[in-house]
Amino acid sequence: MFILERTSVYDNLFPITAPVSGRVITNTGHSSAIASNQLFGVGPVIEVSGNHAVAPMAGVVTAISSSGDFIQIEHSSKAVITLILGQGRQFTHHPALSRCIRLGQAVVAGDRLLTINQTLLRAEPRQQRHLMVLLQADPDLGGWQWPEQGAVSSGESRLFQHKEEN
Repeated sequence: MFILERTSVYDNLFPITAPVSGRVITNTGHSSAIASNQLFGVGPVIEVSGNHAVAPMAGVVTAISSSGDFIQIEHSSKAVITLILGQGRQFTHHPALSRCIRLGQAVVAGDRLLTINQTLLRAEPRQQRHLMVLLQADPDLGGWQWPEQGAVSSGESRLFQHKEEN
């Protein structure tokens, strides 16, 4: 029974798609303590080039800043995806972001989370264009991996996948 339940959770969680279009960069160059200390999990950093962010997996929005630069989505397996744009310090207002969701809202993969004004985002320091995509999941699910470089498309490119899928 446990194996069937684990398989069901695994089938519903992976793959997790890219929430934005852009280019995956190494998070070693990201100066945020959140990325370097893995406070909200592990994952890639994407230099955002698209004009919207979508839900990378199905779940419920469990946290969102007023500006939209910090979003957490919890899957039914209790895995949590955390999205942090820039340093995550513009909690009350971010001129480049418009929220499309609210706290407690159920989302499915591909639902629009944010609208991004690229003109305003590019006026910010380069670091503010970086989106950290961090995954916290039960280690019993096994390992997962993500690309370390390359282009990704919002809602289409696999960002996280289970290591057994290779």
